[in-house]
Amino acid sequence: MAFTVDLRAFERQLNDIEKRALPDAARGYLNEIAFQSRTALRAQMEKDFDRPNAFTLSAFLVKKADKKDGQRMEATIFARPEQEEYLRFQVFGGVRRKGDVGATPWDVVVGADKEDRHSNVPRRYLAQTAKKAKRERDQRAKLRTRRAAAKASPKKGKADLSWVTRSKNKPGFFGTVKGWKGYWVRPERSLAAPIRVRGIKSVRTTGRLRALVSMSEQARYQAARFKYADAVIATHRKYGTQARFAEELQRALAKRTNT
Repeated sequence: MAFTVDLRAFERQLNDIEKRALPDAARGYLNEIAFQSRTALRAQMEKDFDRPNAFTLSAFLVKKADKKDGQRMEATIFARPEQEEYLRFQVFGGVRRKGDVGATPWDVVVGADKEDRHSNVPRRYLAQTAKKAKRERDQRAKLRTRRAAAKASPKKGKADLSWVTRSKNKPGFFGTVKGWKGYWVRPERSLAAPIRVRGIKSVRTTGRLRALVSMSEQARYQAARFKYADAVIATHRKYGTQARFAEELQRALAKRTNT
């Protein structure tokens, strides 16, 4: 977002000395609006987001006004490219897809059982789990191909190609449970009774099925979670006034007088 000022409207009301101080005043005026807007956006993020981290809070930068630009002088506030890629969903809404910033190359993470102090999924944990999920999907696909080939084969004595057998019933698995796709951990089980009795279960489930990471092909975001425009408009109303410009002009005149 850029902030500008119409210097010609002011020049008509000034004497020669004041006109020479006008570019310095305009520069200070525009830069104050831009830097105050950056401060306001940081405060708005702390209000709208749950414990945002330092990376997110440092998203916005200011390109200061340069008096050499004359009538085209402007101060600009903008987001760093990487933060902009995910903050835009919080401002405008939209759909995040796999491969986008904040997603893995294979899925969009929509939930996890492990979070850092900023309520985000730790990057290493996310990457490790996503790789496990992809590896298992690939292994399952190969196993399905082998089962199909074995089924079509006339040979007898076929090997057990079920996933449970081939994976040795490992505790983690990738799949969809009650409509939720993710990487899951099977519930723990009790030890078998020393003496088994036919018809009586001696091994019982002692825990619950738990999703390490919930995934989706895409995630839809509602607009205006981050009230970016509200923060900037409120700041401009406070600092973008004629009284503020007059203060900057007096400061610029005093500086010229002292030098």
